Amino acid sequence: MASSTPTSDTANPVPSMDFTREGMFTSKTYHGLSILVNGKVIGRVQSWAPDARTRTAVHKWELNATSFGRPVDLIPSKADGYSISVSRIDVWDSELEIACGYGTVWSDLIDQNYPFVFTEQLYKGDRPYRTWIYPSCWFTSYAEQSSEAEGDGAYLITAQVMHMPRTKTVG
Repeated sequence: MASSTPTSDTANPVPSMDFTREGMFTSKTYHGLSILVNGKVIGRVQSWAPDARTRTAVHKWELNATSFGRPVDLIPSKADGYSISVSRIDVWDSELEIACGYGTVWSDLIDQNYPFVFTEQLYKGDRPYRTWIYPSCWFTSYAEQSSEAEGDGAYLITAQVMHMPRTKTVG
């Protein structure tokens, strides 16, 4: 049996996809995606959406009878984004703040007094495919979603995190 990708449920790991087999699909999937802080999978992540590839571009115009009103050039400028949208089901005694390396649940975001580092690991089967490091992470929003009479009962946290430029360590 192939080795397993990291999981927060180490007692019952899910077998890795075997991409060496004939007829295996070739679409990139997130079967092997893990999100870590301080080398530990934070677990129960429901969505993960980095926005690390946006930039400003500026149109330029000129005073010219043949091009009046239309841009004559487009100049790429500064990189923007550097944020991550994440949602996670909270875990008893391991709320998102605690999973991110802080000792307690915060009253508000001012309680975050130092940054943390997110690591995104993607596996192709049991082989590391790509690892991104997101340094200097600071929460910019953090919300507990509504509790609903017909909901599933889980506490879902949604958050925005800003970070410095990511770096690739594998792949």
